[in-house]
Amino acid sequence: MVRPSSKPSLVPDQASPTSSSRTRTRPQPHVPARTSFSQVQTPQVQVSSIETPKVQTPSIEAPPIQTPKSIFETPSSENFDFSYGDKRPFSVVSPSSSGDTSSKKSPAVSQHQLRDIKDRLKRLEDAYAEIFTLRNALEHSESARRALESQVVQLKAAQQGPPTKSSPPPPSAAKSSEAGTTFASVAAKNVPKPKSKAKAKKPPAPSPRRAAATIGRLFGPKAGTPSEYHFVYYKQSIRRPLKQLRASLKNIGINVSRILDIQYPEAQIVSFLLHADYIAEFTSLMNEKGRGALPARDYDPYHPESLKDPKFGTLSFELRAQKAREIQNTRCLRSLSFVRRSARLSVARSFLYYNRINQTQFDVILAQERASRPSPPLPPPKLSPEEVVEKKKHLAYLGYLLHLDHEAAHSLAYAPPSVDETMMSD
Repeated sequence: MVRPSSKPSLVPDQASPTSSSRTRTRPQPHVPARTSFSQVQTPQVQVSSIETPKVQTPSIEAPPIQTPKSIFETPSSENFDFSYGDKRPFSVVSPSSSGDTSSKKSPAVSQHQLRDIKDRLKRLEDAYAEIFTLRNALEHSESARRALESQVVQLKAAQQGPPTKSSPPPPSAAKSSEAGTTFASVAAKNVPKPKSKAKAKKPPAPSPRRAAATIGRLFGPKAGTPSEYHFVYYKQSIRRPLKQLRASLKNIGINVSRILDIQYPEAQIVSFLLHADYIAEFTSLMNEKGRGALPARDYDPYHPESLKDPKFGTLSFELRAQKAREIQNTRCLRSLSFVRRSARLSVARSFLYYNRINQTQFDVILAQERASRPSPPLPPPKLSPEEVVEKKKHLAYLGYLLHLDHEAAHSLAYAPPSVDETMMSD
């Protein structure tokens, strides 16, 4: 059985006259409100020796003590009930049960109620913040609406023309002008200007060097022969990707746009497809910037020794030469597939002229290029016989105006045909 730490005052409920006459009790002190049970000073009661008969005290099981739920609750006398034998029962009297009725009990507040109060306060603060935000947004929208209305009035006034002396300006416009800088004026300043249509760029004029080459091909001594395109071969120790190879050539000043195609016929041989007019410049730059690099003039792709594949080792010399020609023909066709479309037919004519491809292959390539090009414009419609006669009369009228006036020229040009003329036309 757990007893409280403070000592309650023991007051006999039924005291005999003998004990009451010999016992003096002090008055109980006044306990202020909201005082914990442990802080109450329990009055000391002087009890004189009482002669009581010896009675065997039976074992009594005291009821369990009900623990107060909050620190603000004070235990009452009903919570404790001690019986000292059957004849002298005693009860615990709390300080609140004294005759002083001026003190009041404080209300008990639990943790759950505190949390509930905090939640309500938080919801109220959130609602206030939301109301404040909505009010600001409403004021902003109202100001924007008033500014737009004033702008609309100004635009209508501008469309109708300047106001006359008899008609005063609208009040909204006057207010906006008096206010100075407004939302409408700022918005009008920030209106983006309409973009002017981009003028079509004129194509760049051809360079004099290219124009001279074109005139030389059209009217030069080789006007009857197609343009010449040849493969220039170089030896290399490491096979590099084509992108890196083009970047390296560009860094030494070579115009990579004039290199139509790059291939590797062998592991240590690279070929460049170039126009005949650019071969001299290309080789000089390679020699000057490439530390004395020279073309591999001893390499012949049509020679049987150029076949390095072991599977062709058992073939005869004639069969290996034929196979080398077939492989070179495949390389030329692959180059034609990579050449830009504007120069493809010119390269194909050069390959046909130097027997790198045959006529049948060239005809197929030509048909494909013609099919891929846009269709030519339709010819003008043919004139009817009446329209042809009218056109001839008008030309005759213009011719007579060289020596005659309008009336005489018109009468001669539009005169009905004679019998001889009709017979000749028939």
